[in-house]
Amino acid sequence: LVSLPVVAMTSETWVTSFIRFVEWPRTAADNTFIVCQPPDTPELELSGKEVRGVTLLVLRVARPRDVSRCNLFVAWPAAGKPSADWQPWLAAIGDAPVLSIGFGERFCEMGGAMCVTTNDATGRENYRVNLDVLARAGFKVNAQLLRKQFPRQAKTE
Repeated sequence: LVSLPVVAMTSETWVTSFIRFVEWPRTAADNTFIVCQPPDTPELELSGKEVRGVTLLVLRVARPRDVSRCNLFVAWPAAGKPSADWQPWLAAIGDAPVLSIGFGERFCEMGGAMCVTTNDATGRENYRVNLDVLARAGFKVNAQLLRKQFPRQAKTE
């Protein structure tokens, strides 16, 4: 696992930033990435956004077995709510090329690929990259993601 500090960003900016630095093992169908969200998570404002020439479509999935149609799985709990048990979801993803992005150290420990954490003492956000999970799913990671923080002007395209 690699962990680096960054400035505070929205959940949408985290997702699009991770997409910029990760290459999927196969080309997106119709140049579209399906971003899946489980129930009881805040709606991501990403539908129709373009990142690296790929259009994002947000889809709610009700059950872990539904992640098979996703390119990304975003487990971002609502502010002030405890994090859910993402283990069944991550188990359903397994080694499939679904980029799992979540909040909290525990998400990476359970097998998530990208984890955003907050330092309780400073309030500063960090991210962790689970290289083992990414390698097993066939993702290629841009070295910039591993050695330095995201640009401060990170934007959703």
